[in-house]
Amino acid sequence: MNSTAYTRKPWFRGRVAVPTNAEGKEIASTFGDHANAADLVYSTPRDYAAFMIDVASDRHLATSVAYERDRSQVSMKNIACKGAKAASCPPLVGFGLGWQILGFADATLMMHTGKDDGVFTFAYIDRSDQSGAVIFTNSENGCRIVLPLLERLHARPAFLRFLRGQIE
Repeated sequence: MNSTAYTRKPWFRGRVAVPTNAEGKEIASTFGDHANAADLVYSTPRDYAAFMIDVASDRHLATSVAYERDRSQVSMKNIACKGAKAASCPPLVGFGLGWQILGFADATLMMHTGKDDGVFTFAYIDRSDQSGAVIFTNSENGCRIVLPLLERLHARPAFLRFLRGQIE
């Protein structure tokens, strides 16, 4: 990955989208001073999509690590599926190694999101058909575009129901 980093790099100049608040006003970008695998990764959509393709095919990954990554390590069902949200939840909702794992009756999806001031990112892989999407926004309102985009991309209906259920 040549266009991905956790700390400020020379190639950032002119290539980092300016974050915007909920009113669309520009706010300062946040850059990490040290690598943190859980926060503030900067990447191009193309570079991240290449990473996602490698993840989908388990390229350069030991079988044992791929198994642990794909396995729910921590159930999130009691949090994500409370009350009315339960109706749209798949049988499995949890976290594997670095990914949210959603186990539907006919497919397993891996999802990763990110949110900092003025940005929202969303990526997923449908392991059953190797489809997926990478969506990077530079807006506090970026999460609002995810469902319309996934609908246009014809994402799995059960996945769309789950996502809708999470925001209602």
